[in-house]
Amino acid sequence: MKVDLFIVTYGADVVWLKYCLKSAKKFLRGHREVVVVAPLDEPEIEKTCVQYGARYSPIKHRDPGHMQQIAEKIRADEHCCNPDWICYIDSDCIFTKPAHIDDLFVNGRPILCYDGWEADHTHQWRKGTEFMFGAPIELNFMRRHGMCYKPEHLKGLRWHLGDRYYDWILEQWDSEQEWFPKRSGDKMWQPFGKPKMSEFCLMGAWVWRHHAGDFCWWRVDDFGWPGKDRHGWVKQYWSHGEVTPEVQKGLDAILA
Repeated sequence: MKVDLFIVTYGADVVWLKYCLKSAKKFLRGHREVVVVAPLDEPEIEKTCVQYGARYSPIKHRDPGHMQQIAEKIRADEHCCNPDWICYIDSDCIFTKPAHIDDLFVNGRPILCYDGWEADHTHQWRKGTEFMFGAPIELNFMRRHGMCYKPEHLKGLRWHLGDRYYDWILEQWDSEQEWFPKRSGDKMWQPFGKPKMSEFCLMGAWVWRHHAGDFCWWRVDDFGWPGKDRHGWVKQYWSHGEVTPEVQKGLDAILA
């Protein structure tokens, strides 16, 4: 199978991206290429991609940046070169031990985790995601990184959302609520506010209804993973938190 690793990021997260790409180069096998989408004129991101063998796919920035990265994930197939599957991770995800892309599949079908909305804070995005989807969504599909989708799944979802889906996604932003603290570089790319929806819940709901047979479904209560611990594939940090000396020491130890 041709499986591409897909990351959407921006300038303020380059410190995390470096660790992510370095860890993938050290530990991950079986994938075809790593595609990094980020705004134009980000020399540090471009340099990092060259250093670790990833392909930089630049885009023209639109605010709010967080919602733009959601829209770009839904058109990931347009950034990749005819893959069989697109595997999503965020730039603050770090591979901690040897892994193979096949670990995400059972008999050719990717594992997709889900549970109820009540499990954690993601319930706050249910209403906005249902608004975009145009129907109730009973389950929460944003449970673990390493989610894989076919290009045809994304094309079908975009058809369902309509021609103006990109603009509509950008509008799903609550500028009255603070979601995360400011960091250096955030003001340029990310105004204060809070997303009203989740791209992974939207994508998961689409394939649950229309492509269920393409996946191996795994219901979890606490981010469990078949046969492995919670961080069996990647460990996710929080990019809006600081890379403290303690965090950096842990990351350097993993990647030594």
